[in-house]
Amino acid sequence: CVNAGSQLASLAGLDGRTTRMDGLPDSGTVDLGFHFVTGTVDYYVSAGSGSDTNPGTSAGSAFKTITRALSAIGHGSHVNVATGLYDVANGETFPLDVRHRYGVQILGAGRDTTIVDANTANQRCLGMSCNYPDANVRGLAFTRGRMTAGGSLGAGLYLAHMQGMGADCAMSNNVILTGGWGAPGGAGLAGALCDAVVSNCVVQGNTAQSWYAESCQAAGIWAYNLGAIINCEIVSNTAYSTGDGSWHPSSYGGGLYLSGN
Repeated sequence: CVNAGSQLASLAGLDGRTTRMDGLPDSGTVDLGFHFVTGTVDYYVSAGSGSDTNPGTSAGSAFKTITRALSAIGHGSHVNVATGLYDVANGETFPLDVRHRYGVQILGAGRDTTIVDANTANQRCLGMSCNYPDANVRGLAFTRGRMTAGGSLGAGLYLAHMQGMGADCAMSNNVILTGGWGAPGGAGLAGALCDAVVSNCVVQGNTAQSWYAESCQAAGIWAYNLGAIINCEIVSNTAYSTGDGSWHPSSYGGGLYLSGN
């Protein structure tokens, strides 16, 4: 609530912080709501020309890994990821993870050329949780994430308590093969309790397998109060169970599983 308080922002010590998605600092009568720190720094990543000893604050002084950039971000930071292959051989440590940062945006150069590949890591590619408002993941491909714990979700991309967008991304050839209790789902993309718009994404060739008496809840997209899914292509995803037939385990929605939306 803008200018809805009872004193000046400067007197409350909040005139250098913001409650707004556009980052405009509070001024005049104090706003009501949580005040985030302003003055964010954007970062650049290039697998081809970057170095993790660089400051990462310009295209000419880019980091080499997304891992390094995520260790440096603050509230509202944008991570600009250049064309390239971002995998273990490049120095990435999986899972890539962003938590408790408002307004963080990870912006690739295009899903056909900016590839996050978790092959050999046996981890998900990227998780974003408690990122609101104005979070964004755009123009990236997430591939060959692999998870084996019971109840695993989102081997490619996992969103939880996130407000913002996931756009123009690809999630392909991600795998959840569980050998424990808990229903797996969304090997490509899983989202829970978000206010998000997922648009113009390709979710293809992902596989999810449940164990024993557990159901399997989609190999493509698993959505529990995710938000909106618009103009996405969901193709050739496979969900199945290796459970004991006497328990009648079921698989739901090879491509898409919706709950509570």
